[in-house]
Amino acid sequence: MLLGGIMTVYVDVLIFINGIIDYLILRLSSLITGYKIKNLRLCVTAVVASLFSLIIFLPYYGVFAELCFTVVSSLLICLVGYGFLSIKKFLKAYVAYLAVSVIYNGLITCLWMYFKPNGMLLNNSIAYFNISALELIGYTAFFYVIIKFSLYIIRRTSPYASRCNLRLIHMNNCVEVTALVDTGNSLKDIYFGRPVIIADESIAYSLFGRLNEEKRLLLPYKTVDGSGVISAYSCEKTFVNNQSIGCTLVAVAEENIDSDYKAIINPEMLNVR
Repeated sequence: MLLGGIMTVYVDVLIFINGIIDYLILRLSSLITGYKIKNLRLCVTAVVASLFSLIIFLPYYGVFAELCFTVVSSLLICLVGYGFLSIKKFLKAYVAYLAVSVIYNGLITCLWMYFKPNGMLLNNSIAYFNISALELIGYTAFFYVIIKFSLYIIRRTSPYASRCNLRLIHMNNCVEVTALVDTGNSLKDIYFGRPVIIADESIAYSLFGRLNEEKRLLLPYKTVDGSGVISAYSCEKTFVNNQSIGCTLVAVAEENIDSDYKAIINPEMLNVR
């Protein structure tokens, strides 16, 4: 379709390009909040979000209407991506997504206003790039590296998502690993209200030996992908950065957490509010 007599815009290319951009925005915002979205759901949400790019064919409707559209569309996208979280968690996810989207739109607008690059069209805050598939792959790889680097900086500088040394002692077994202090872990002991440590299965086996189902506690949890129960075991002694935390519960993660760290602790263990 010829837009404003300036450039031919192909709908499939428009949706594909904006789908990649929306995927990266969703990915970055979820990494910032610590609320994980499974890859399949992330891809589906990015496809849904890319459909909003069709407003590029509408006449420019003004700054206020543009802002309202961004707020409402971001809300719908977060509902698809995260589902029904608690109000506090959803607002956190929504604000993060909205902030990343606004920053992206601001950068794109500046690029358009000051450089007017050939092959680029901007209307209603939707960008269209008339570029080859090879260039698109290159730009996608570049932005992915930028996102990974941004995540690295966030994890290294944020007091709410920093590394710590975790030492667990039970019976005659002692395990010492690197753990992540993450606000995304709000899991608590439903009986006494204690924060819970989430650890890889290999850590649990090293600490408790054979996992006895008779000694486990089943704790309910809720994530963006659904709800369920997770097995947890009582650990006699816990030290975080050589600070004694006392007796804690260690929940066994269903999947490997990360190659960089093997456990996740609730910031409340360090009195981080």
